[in-house]
Amino acid sequence: MMTRRSLIAAMAAGVLMTTGCSGGLFSKGPADGYTREEVGHLILERPSGWQESTPSREKWTKAWSGDGMEMQVAGEFSEDVGAQSTLARLDLPATMGLKGYTPEGTDTIKVDGAYDAIRRYYSFDAHGKRQEGVWIVATQFPYPSTGVISISGENLDETVVQQVTDSLKWKEYHD
Repeated sequence: MMTRRSLIAAMAAGVLMTTGCSGGLFSKGPADGYTREEVGHLILERPSGWQESTPSREKWTKAWSGDGMEMQVAGEFSEDVGAQSTLARLDLPATMGLKGYTPEGTDTIKVDGAYDAIRRYYSFDAHGKRQEGVWIVATQFPYPSTGVISISGENLDETVVQQVTDSLKWKEYHD
């Protein structure tokens, strides 16, 4: 005869086998109003109402725009070791190519599965108006690879930036 403790343990194991391994109870869908996307190594959520657009450069493989902002994603940006190295790769061309480019703060952030990650706010001038932007950089190590998200617009919505940051996960791979 099965004891009560054994019965509870068996039921828990059954629940884990049928739901836990496939996501089930332990996975949650995207936040309300957001859509989950996989781009290269990055898994993120973007506003559902935003329309797919054309990335501005070759490195950016996906782009969406809406609410006066644009988000571009490079799921496999470079093979730099560390987020600061990747940020330098972004910063130098921005300094040379974006009128009035001004870095405005860099924060270390946590991205599930990433070796390290940072978020850099910046501003620049375009079309006669001041624009705001943020780069979110995540990396993998010891198999160096980086992914980058850029969100920019006349008025950066911090709620969108925070949801993208909070939802971001690194999909690991090995060569």
